[in-house]
Amino acid sequence: MVFLFISLTIRGVFSVPSYGCSTAAEWYWQALESGSNCTIDYHKKTYGADFKYADFAKSFTAELFDPNQWADTFANVRIFSV
Repeated sequence: MVFLFISLTIRGVFSVPSYGCSTAAEWYWQALESGSNCTIDYHKKTYGADFKYADFAKSFTAELFDPNQWADTFANVRIFSV
């Protein structure tokens, strides 16, 4: 029997800056809020001091997302819980 483990990466607004100096990009907002100096410095230098995390939303378009392709890909997947 062959087991294949697939890890799915979910994308969201954090994909727009796609930056993580000490953590993964998924933690960008948390790093900004918690005071991570390298993330805050990067953010201010790249986007400006007045650019808020919520402002990334208008840049997140997901133009390459194809729900039918995802449905086809996982149509025959069986999930087992051990």
